[in-house]
Amino acid sequence: MRHALRRVLWIGPTLVLMSALLFAFLSHGKHHPTQGRAPLPRFFQPDPVSVRQTTQALTARIAAGGPDADAAARRLEKIGGAALPHVLPELDALPPNQRARVALALTPIAYRIGLGSREELKHPETAVLFWNRFWQDRSIDFRPGVAKRAVRRIAQRASEGRRDDVIGLDTYALAELIAALPNIRAQEHVEQMARVTPLLAHITGQPWTIKPDASLDEARSLRLVWRQWWREHRLDYVALDGPERVLAMLTETEFGRWAENAVYARLGANSRGQSVLDVLASRAPLTLALAWLAILFGYAGAFLAAMAVAANARVDRYFSPGALMVVALPCAVFAGGAAHATESLRFCVGLLVMTLATSALLLRYQRLSLRNELAQDAARTRRAFGHSELSVARLSSRNASSALLSLLGRDMPTLLSLAFVVEHALSLDGLGSVTIEAVRVGDTTWLMAVGLGIMAFAALLQITSDLALARLDPRLRDAGEEAVQQ
Repeated sequence: MRHALRRVLWIGPTLVLMSALLFAFLSHGKHHPTQGRAPLPRFFQPDPVSVRQTTQALTARIAAGGPDADAAARRLEKIGGAALPHVLPELDALPPNQRARVALALTPIAYRIGLGSREELKHPETAVLFWNRFWQDRSIDFRPGVAKRAVRRIAQRASEGRRDDVIGLDTYALAELIAALPNIRAQEHVEQMARVTPLLAHITGQPWTIKPDASLDEARSLRLVWRQWWREHRLDYVALDGPERVLAMLTETEFGRWAENAVYARLGANSRGQSVLDVLASRAPLTLALAWLAILFGYAGAFLAAMAVAANARVDRYFSPGALMVVALPCAVFAGGAAHATESLRFCVGLLVMTLATSALLLRYQRLSLRNELAQDAARTRRAFGHSELSVARLSSRNASSALLSLLGRDMPTLLSLAFVVEHALSLDGLGSVTIEAVRVGDTTWLMAVGLGIMAFAALLQITSDLALARLDPRLRDAGEEAVQQ
């Protein structure tokens, strides 16, 4: 048992390593869209760029003037209030002409937070004076504790004054607004979402809001949308310092984005924008039912057929051609006859295909193992006492069955792949059609989830089969205990 527990604990680190290798394979030659920005590196970001570096670069371009100054000003406007703590303290250090250009570029931000008049912000001199006075009066508000308190108050109860406090911080409050989106477990959480999402929509320009009487599922979906958006745009509004910067070297990568979505966004979204976890939950039961029933019937069929083959030399002679014919029989033969049948009948046809294929593939191993057992002294002794060949084969089958159990974990990925093909051929609503579509369009998120799920499932199944083998054969149990002690 200790040996099995140790193997279970190793599944986690193994899956982490395998996820990196699988992602490298699946994402080769592909890049996640970054909306005009440079593509993310795959696994390591040596120099993560946060709002501080972005704002400094934009300010320098605006101050210098030139053909790209207007584009830099539009980008600075989009960053909004989150840029102010990095621009305004350095404003007086610029030469007068450059200072005026930067002050005028900040004008749309002032309008968005509801400050200043057009007369004040229209002329370079008055715009510079306005921003200097603004920072002297309001710099204390642009601190994490102030933003957290302002957002917490409006999340608890909405009022015009509390709303103005948050809007006055503009995008500087985005991190706290995203953190205020609650885990949806009751209607009160939907109401909190209804208080927070209008502010998010106002600040970011995104249309995603919700009403207080919306359903729990609608609120959960909207929360996922906002958190997904935040993971993609967080560094446009947040500065990185100390450990956060070190962590961003790993998280601000294609693999890091996938891992964050897997942990925090229900395994991410597939190519159709659906939650991977929701699709898995709705479709996996049918696929697993096919696989488990194929194991049950297929292994039982291989066990019984091996006894019959081993007990009859004439049947044994025709074993290999017969098994080859069963394995080679294409699924399309059955699919064509069941194309217009009911879903239950199509499921039964699919199960028949998988059972026949599983039995035919396993029968060879069970037959060879049983023939080995029949050559042992114990089998010869039973014959000497008058047992028939069928009786001897039946009594020897317990030890021979270790061949089948040892293949359980190894064969599970093959069975699931076979289930995908059968489901697609018979139009069954399992994982097959979705996975084949994901392969066709290159949906890395879905293929990662399916691949890692199959790996974890196969590993647990292999450990289970090893425990069953130890129960059947004491010699294997003793060997496992000795390995643990060493």
